[in-house]
Amino acid sequence: MSTLRSLAITPTKSDRAPTVKPEEGEVRFNSLLAPKPKASELLSDWQAALNAEEVSVSEALLFEAKLAVGVGAVARQLPRGMTYLKTLHIARQQAALSVYNYARDVNWRRPVLFVQSLRVARGFLRDVVGHEEMTSESRRREFTGRLGVATVLMSRFDSVDSSDVTEAIAALERSLKQGNDPPTAVPYLLEASVLRFDLQPDPPKLLALMKRAKSYLSDLEYDENPAAQLAACDAYLRLASFAGRSARSAGLRKAAECVRLAFERHLGSDEVRALMLEMLINVAQDDPAILDDGATIGLRLPFGARSGKAPRLLAMLAGELTESIIDRANSGDMLAQGVCADLLAADQGDETPERLRRVVELRRGTVVRPGLSDERSVLLGIRDSLLLASLDGRDGARSGDLKTLIDMATRNASSASPLLLLAQDVESNGPISVLGPFSGEAGEIARFLETGDWRSLLALAAERALSSPDLAESPLGGRSEVTTVGDYYGLVSQNFVIKTVTSIALKRESERLAHLDVSIEAAAKGGVYGVTQHFVASDLKDGMKRSVRRFVPGLPVASVVGGASSEKRLHLLARVAGFLAFLNGVEAATSDGVRKELKEKEVYRWLRAIGIGEPLQTFDGWWVMVADVPPVRRRDAHLDNWVLADDGKLFAIDLEATGSRPLGYELAQITDDAPVFDPGDWGGRRRVFDEYVASLLGHLKVDPQRAWIAYQASVAARALRRLTWDQATPSDQSHAQATLDGLAVDAAAAELRDWVIGVLAAWRRNRGLSELPSSELVIDEHRRRRISKSMAYHLRHGPVVSLDPDGWASIQELTSAIGHRVSEQEIAIVASTLSDPRFEYRDGLVRARYGHSRRVEGAGVREGLAEYATKAFHATTIDAASSIIEKGEGLRPLSRTFVHLSRSAKEALLSGFRHGYPLLLSTDGERTTTLISRGGNTLVSPEIKVHDIQVEPLTMIWSVLPPVPFH
Repeated sequence: MSTLRSLAITPTKSDRAPTVKPEEGEVRFNSLLAPKPKASELLSDWQAALNAEEVSVSEALLFEAKLAVGVGAVARQLPRGMTYLKTLHIARQQAALSVYNYARDVNWRRPVLFVQSLRVARGFLRDVVGHEEMTSESRRREFTGRLGVATVLMSRFDSVDSSDVTEAIAALERSLKQGNDPPTAVPYLLEASVLRFDLQPDPPKLLALMKRAKSYLSDLEYDENPAAQLAACDAYLRLASFAGRSARSAGLRKAAECVRLAFERHLGSDEVRALMLEMLINVAQDDPAILDDGATIGLRLPFGARSGKAPRLLAMLAGELTESIIDRANSGDMLAQGVCADLLAADQGDETPERLRRVVELRRGTVVRPGLSDERSVLLGIRDSLLLASLDGRDGARSGDLKTLIDMATRNASSASPLLLLAQDVESNGPISVLGPFSGEAGEIARFLETGDWRSLLALAAERALSSPDLAESPLGGRSEVTTVGDYYGLVSQNFVIKTVTSIALKRESERLAHLDVSIEAAAKGGVYGVTQHFVASDLKDGMKRSVRRFVPGLPVASVVGGASSEKRLHLLARVAGFLAFLNGVEAATSDGVRKELKEKEVYRWLRAIGIGEPLQTFDGWWVMVADVPPVRRRDAHLDNWVLADDGKLFAIDLEATGSRPLGYELAQITDDAPVFDPGDWGGRRRVFDEYVASLLGHLKVDPQRAWIAYQASVAARALRRLTWDQATPSDQSHAQATLDGLAVDAAAAELRDWVIGVLAAWRRNRGLSELPSSELVIDEHRRRRISKSMAYHLRHGPVVSLDPDGWASIQELTSAIGHRVSEQEIAIVASTLSDPRFEYRDGLVRARYGHSRRVEGAGVREGLAEYATKAFHATTIDAASSIIEKGEGLRPLSRTFVHLSRSAKEALLSGFRHGYPLLLSTDGERTTTLISRGGNTLVSPEIKVHDIQVEPLTMIWSVLPPVPFH
């Protein structure tokens, strides 16, 4: 089960009695390890588990999954007095508490696993709290309080968004009203209030939240609660940072008073935090200007210096904050030692080897003080010690550190970090012989060190990175569909890139990467250009592989240009164009199949999508304008497939594209697959084009004038793509229209101007908008939503508008029914927006694709049956689920013609959210053979029998469950 793997838990059969407290991976019930257990055996084991002292994390998650998937048989065989939904709810309660307690046991020493465990727990807690009517009143606070605390704990090590924080505040307040312990809950509520301020600074709102939080405690309870005082201190520091100078002094005095009150109580480990806050306040009172510009936003003590996202204030005051707790560190306080080391490492004012030596001593210890033993501190200590050894030229010290890393790598088979540090050291400092004895994997690693084979060490690390619970995976962004892997604290400077590909594509891309790597080095371009290096792949089903490559941290160029000034954007796009020209110059291309591919897969299809009368003739007219330039190897060059590394180097990623394209076609992807230029900015595009052509000279013979015409024709084609792409936003489509309007006037070649004019005429004619200029084809988004909602009502449910047997209505009649000064043109625009699959437009007629409560005879045959393997989701309420499952009614359309489902679990949940917190059901095309596609992710069916339904396990959907809406 992937959820268990993400928690670093491996289910293991155990013969121990249920009365013994189990380890997290133990499974003592046979039905849980059976692929398809009998319902009777599963229920027997479930009743035994209810009587057990405690269940393991594995058992709790497996019971929830098995009871959900086996809904039909389980519901029929439950003993008298038990109901299915209540049984499932109890299983989900049990799983929520098990994973939450597991996270608290993991704690900050393994921060990535800690955060991941809290995320899983929060998903389960959301379901339990969202259906709190099924929980006894006396127990509700257990789950509601933990739901709020989970987000607060996550925020100490990872970013959280505003909806999560809003939920946390509401959950903690609800739990207090339900009887939660105020001295325990109020500090978390105050901390959540500070989180909200960090995301949306609003001093009056923060003061109001603080007042509400304090109201749950008496004045004496508040004064005597050190955790509440320290949380309030954080709040006053935020308020001081956003206040004028006189008010700032008052805020700092209140913050100082909070720390004073905290020191009057036993603080335990919180003493480190209090000492740091005290020092920060003292410095700010002497120099209030350090709090300017919201300097305290994001301040997290004591662990704030561990994150690369730490506020600048921490680095500025690293020396002072270190001095505030150095005595505790020197006395052996492990927390203080680690925090001091992090602060010294972040000190921007001291770059001397002596500072690095102090950091190493704090982490690794001295003759009078033991070192830190958690894996993170050990690894960071070795990393810094290796850097010192290279500065001092001490091979003996280096060898000892590398031996420790070998031991760590072989002792923990899931940890990639020791291998990454080994590879990094050998790549930087060369081969080294490390004295053993070593055997097995340790011997292999030692041989790689001796031969300087850092690539093989990285490959070993990459293999572990596929499943390591201590490395976090996050999307790289954009259309590249790859993820990066690293830890939260930067134990090493390299990350990995992970992408799911077919086996054939991986082989093809690996060969291409090797060729390009050699070409870049041969041209002495290694300092400015790079490609990712494939290291290892794991097998998935259906011939797919999960490929791991090396990657240097950076940002997709698409993200960089979005926030850059005009000149910087131009400079970066020209650099990307130069890199594309280099790739085109060193890779062989052929004209074979180019026209066929563009006809079958791209330009001809887009022409058909706009409804042009003679699409083949129009395609041929376009092809003539690009056929005279040389072909170049296809790259798929949109801006998400280029990465600007932190050191300024450009990387080309996602090189699995095949075939060739006319010169200039992929340059148009760089300039026009996203609206990075104003539609009429041909001066900017020309600068990028000129850089591309100049970089090609010496590789290919190019006629600049013919190439410019081919490039402009390619820009027209890419604009046509955006105009007809069903995922394009209305603003994207408006930009594409404006680009084509500009080409119709300013294109370099008369034949291109005529071609664009014909395309635009067909586009407008088929939308009923022939007489409108482009400026009137844009509707305000709020008005668009209102019109769309009115159209949906009249075409699906209302009695006023006449529909033919297939659901078509006259646009004139629909316009009259809607009224409110809505025009026929506006309805045509909304109905023909391809990114909204709810409507269709044709020859002055409009219809809704699905959702009818009115009888529409042809609604069930308009589109084909869903594919055999299609999975379909439907979210419902607990009340409705009782009829669907426990009464055996299945899913029925009720007031509509069909039951509506979605291919997307997330979309189904959001749709069901309107009626209460959802329970997610699912079926598929194999069980429900009447599933019909209705555009986008929507599917419909006349009905779905109860035996064709399963409840979707939370183990599969915890990450997409929405926050609970507290009212």
